[in-house]
Parts: sequence; structure tokens; C-alpha cells
Amino acid sequence: MWSEKDPKLSGVEEYLEEMVALLRERLGGDLLSVALIGGAGAGSFEPASSDIDVAVVVARPPAPELLPGLAGELSHSRRPVPARRLELVVYSREGEVLLNLNSGEEVERAETSIDPAERFWFVLDVAIARGRSRTLFGEPLGAVLPEPPPDEVRAAALDSLRWFAREEPGAPDTLLNACRTWRWALEGEWSTKEEAADWAISRSSDPGPISAALAARKLGRREGLDRDAVRRAATKAEEALLSSA
Repeated sequence: MWSEKDPKLSGVEEYLEEMVALLRERLGGDLLSVALIGGAGAGSFEPASSDIDVAVVVARPPAPELLPGLAGELSHSRRPVPARRLELVVYSREGEVLLNLNSGEEVERAETSIDPAERFWFVLDVAIARGRSRTLFGEPLGAVLPEPPPDEVRAAALDSLRWFAREEPGAPDTLLNACRTWRWALEGEWSTKEEAADWAISRSSDPGPISAALAARKLGRREGLDRDAVRRAATKAEEALLSSA
């Protein structure tokens, strides 16, 4: 379990402390855990491209009117996000998504129910975050959220690969997500995108596109990679996933 503070988050810590204080005030004794997940939670925050990803776990679902109000209080318009965006999910201890908040300069969306076709995002987040996150309050995520079954994680990883290939065919994150998925399919280990890229570079006959994806991500670029190279990486990851089933 990752527990160290990332030096790149030095300007974000006050924001996180205020968020935890608000969650404790609004959710009271039902609040079981608040954890920083994603790249920020695993020690690989990139100010130009990373989101602030937060998972919240409650003992029981709050009153129906509480979660929309909480989303409003945490919105970028009320509390400016010191990153590209805030992605905060409130889970029940059974793993049900109670609130999905995305808030930043370019997006403002709060959902208290999710489309089943989008469920794969949350399966992957939980699978990765149970072992790669930083606890901000309460229990570690691995102690309060159930582990998704391996077959469910594999299906979610496949859905993720196909979503990125369809929606962001030239994006650095598409290639880096493929590297991470490839490593998990072969070794059963989730890693940060940067760690997965280093792992893939040492195993690739053409590491140039992976290095280019890393450089583009550090600069906050969302597109611009060679689409054929991205497609090849995604295909390799998909083949590894299917052969591991």
C-alpha cells in the first residue's frame, strides 16, 4: 500500500485536507475511508496532465439529498481544483457507486447512478486502488472495499482498451494504459502508467512511441501520437488479456 506523499503534490495538500474535513462534517460516523487514488495516490502525479482522483467509502448510503449537495460543495466553481479536474467517487462498503463527480474548468458532472456500460471504469479503479492508493482518512481501501473477481477485472480492462482505442486513438494515455494492461495481463501486477511504460520499453522492439507518450504526458498533451503505433500497443495488450483468460 502506497503511503508516502508525492513532492509534486505539495500545492495540493491543503485542498485535500479541506476536502477531508468537509467529508467528515457531511458524512459523520458513516465515513469509513477517504483515499487518494490514481497517479496522485500512487506517487506519479503530473501537474500538467494528472487528475485528483479520490475514493470515498461509507458504511451506509446517505440521505438522497445529501450527495447532490456534497457534489455542489466540492465543485470547481465553489472550490477550485488545483489540477486538471477532480474525479471523486463515493462507494458503499459493498462497492456500489453512490456518487460520481467530475469537476474542473472543462467539465462539471455529478451522477448518483451510473450507466452499466460505464461500470468498467469503477471496477478498474477499485482493483488498482486497493493496492495503490494513499489513505487520507480512516481505513485503507483494501480493508473496506471488496476485491473485484479476476474475470470481472479482465473484462473491465478489455473494455477500457477498446474505449481508449475508439475515443482517443492518438492519445498518450491510450498507449500508456495499454502498457499498464499488458503488464497486468502477463504478471498480475498493477502499476502506474510511468512504471508500466518503463517495463514495456525494456520488452519492446520499438520503444520510441512509448517514450514519446511519456514525454507528451508530462507536457499535458492529449493527442498527437502516431495512431498506428498506439493501435499496435493496444492490440498487444488485448492479445495478452485474452490469452490469460
